Amino acid sequence: MLKKLLSLLGFGRKRATLIVTVPPGRRGCGSLLASDPEGRDLLGGRIPVAARADEALARSHGNPARDVMRPYGDPACGTYLLIATDRLAGAPEALRDEIGECQLLFEPSEGDAARAESGGRLLLALHGGRLGTDNRLRATAGGLRVSGRDLETLLRVLSSTDEWRLELREEAPKMLPADLSDEPAGAGIDPPVPYSAEAQRAIERRSASPGSSDDDSWRHRQDDDWRSSRDTYSSSGPAVAAATGAAVGAAAAHAAKVSEPPMPPAEPEGGADAAQEGSSDSSSGTSY
Repeated sequence: MLKKLLSLLGFGRKRATLIVTVPPGRRGCGSLLASDPEGRDLLGGRIPVAARADEALARSHGNPARDVMRPYGDPACGTYLLIATDRLAGAPEALRDEIGECQLLFEPSEGDAARAESGGRLLLALHGGRLGTDNRLRATAGGLRVSGRDLETLLRVLSSTDEWRLELREEAPKMLPADLSDEPAGAGIDPPVPYSAEAQRAIERRSASPGSSDDDSWRHRQDDDWRSSRDTYSSSGPAVAAATGAAVGAAAAHAAKVSEPPMPPAEPEGGADAAQEGSSDSSSGTSY
């Protein structure tokens, strides 16, 4: 009777698990293993995974150290819960080139992953996307990347079980890990934004339900900062459209900026006389 009551309340619930093991410093590929609630291997072995944020992308968003507690940093270790499968069939081509045809969205639950929520890391994405020309996995905007083929295999495995958790661990590898590609990540968003209507509804239902998970430790925190940021992040149409547009347009905007000829200095009001006067002021050591 007690066991049944605990099960109804969500305690002791078993989930299928994705275990992602990454090397310290994230300098090489990690590995991903999928097991059912009884611990049986569902993939027939491990698949390579990139768990390193792109340095240039992190730097451009004010996180040059790739701090796991801040957006655009390396994915934080800890436990996550799968809350949505986000199909990107209708997404712009540039976005699909970067993260593939689908992203799996996970909510932080325990460990550094949960603590990083207060810094704005509200979701973790596991996705595919283009490999480098060296046929290696590229870094990400702050999520996890597998090859498109491995992602298809993983999606078939995920469909066999309703509830999944992801455990991200940092461990010294027993063998030399495969190198990541030297090619940078493209336009990406961290935390990720759900694109499909189905994923948006799944996240909205999750946020609205007070008893959606037995591992939702964030529901018991007293920190108002993460709560307000979580509410702001709601999967509203305008928010999704704005963030998606930002990701897709980033590369084009950068290219336009590079190719744009330098603008001539603006002439101050009053013409040449004013310019000359300003020059004499600056030469006297006065700054305004």
